[in-house]
Amino acid sequence: GRGFPDLVIGRKIHHAGNHTYLLEVKRYRTGKLTPEQKEFHAAWRGHVAIVSDVDEALIAVGIV
Repeated sequence: GRGFPDLVIGRKIHHAGNHTYLLEVKRYRTGKLTPEQKEFHAAWRGHVAIVSDVDEALIAVGIV
């Protein structure tokens, strides 16, 4: 709610420490963000990505 992304993923990278990734899932990559989502994405200082499938999510978090 309130623009917060759908998925929160924590990942430990041996040489770089812990990272948190926020992913917004849309049916199609070109899916529209709500005004609240746009506001959240603009204000968030960490990693946030829009994905539409598992492959895109894995790429977004640096696994693929």
